[in-house]
Amino acid sequence: MAQDSENDIKKGRTGRERAIHMVFSAGALCVLALSFILPVEGLFLNVCTFKAVSGFPCPGCGLTRSIISISHLHLLKAFRLNPMGFPIYSVILFLSAYNFLPKAVRERVDRFLIRHERIWAIAGLSAVALLIIIWIFRMIVVRGSHAPVLEEL
Repeated sequence: MAQDSENDIKKGRTGRERAIHMVFSAGALCVLALSFILPVEGLFLNVCTFKAVSGFPCPGCGLTRSIISISHLHLLKAFRLNPMGFPIYSVILFLSAYNFLPKAVRERVDRFLIRHERIWAIAGLSAVALLIIIWIFRMIVVRGSHAPVLEEL
C-alpha cells in the first residue's frame, strides 16, 4: 500500500487530494487567526456537552483556552489549562503552513509521512492515550484534592 502511495506522489496529487489539503490548511489558518484574536480568559461560554450533561470536565476541557494562551505567549497558563495544547498547536502550525511550502518540499514531506505511516499512527494513538491519562490525573489528583495545580476547569 505504501508503494502505491509513493507512486501517486510521484505522479502528483489528484485534484480531490489537493482540495482536501486546502480545506485542512484553511481551517487551521482560521483556528490560528482566531487564537490571536480571542481573549485569553475565554468567552465565558460552556460549549462542552460532556460537562453540561455529566458535570465533569471532558478530556479536552481547556484545550481551546490553552491554544489561545499559547498564541498570546502565556505558556504557563496554557500548560495549566491543558498540556496537550502544545502538541495540538504544533499540528495547527504545520497544517497552516503546509500548502504554502514549495511543491518540492511538500512532496518530500508527503514521502516522509507515508514512509513512516505506522509511526504517525502510533503517535496519534499515543496522543489520545496521553490526553486520557492527563484527564484521569486531573480528575483524581487535582480535582479530588482541590490543589491549585491547574487552572479551574
